[in-house]
Amino acid sequence: MKKLTILLLLLVVLSLTACNGRKNAETNTSSGEAQTSKSEAKISTGSHKVLVVYFSRVGNADLPKNVDTVASASLKVTKGGVQGNNEVVAKMIQKAVGGDLFLIQRADKLPADYSVIERQGQEERDANMRPKLAKHVKNMGSYDVVILVYPNWWFDMPMAVYSFIDEYDLSGKTIVPFCTSGGSGFSNSIETIGKLEPKATILEGLEISQDLPNNTEDDVNKRLSKIGFIK
Repeated sequence: MKKLTILLLLLVVLSLTACNGRKNAETNTSSGEAQTSKSEAKISTGSHKVLVVYFSRVGNADLPKNVDTVASASLKVTKGGVQGNNEVVAKMIQKAVGGDLFLIQRADKLPADYSVIERQGQEERDANMRPKLAKHVKNMGSYDVVILVYPNWWFDMPMAVYSFIDEYDLSGKTIVPFCTSGGSGFSNSIETIGKLEPKATILEGLEISQDLPNNTEDDVNKRLSKIGFIK
């Protein structure tokens, strides 16, 4: 009788273990499907009013006319002169999808020396600062898509980008992030944007090397095509 009781208990334990295994498998499958669905999400059909927002060192720092664009990160020599890498990417996007261009511009200028900017960026991040902005979007309500282009500073967005996001309620809008970095990609910035704007739809953006390889514009257009902006 005692052996029979032990046998029955073992059968019950094995049965419960099998059920839990099936349940966990179902949960993992559902989670995977949700992530895939999110990465494959596209912009809704129809016309859209797009605002391409970017943060760049150029326009936020007093750079000398003879600034070294070879040794200095985040700068690019173009036909239009020296531009910030994120400005170059933002203009690629605007060329492909149209819309308006907006530079997130601090009220206080950043120093010209990039190493000093790096230290200041880290200090501002550690203090969770919100730099005051010099420019503002007067008609944010008229846009339904915000494409956000920014560099990765210390595994995060520059704090001026936080200031921009804090200033506007982007509920109901579609946000598409593009990030330039030296190898850290988005880090946790997409999740951060989601927490700051929980009622916005965030589509899959693109992380880009800060060196802006020759195929950058092709990669930008492919991503815009993938999410339904261009055919």
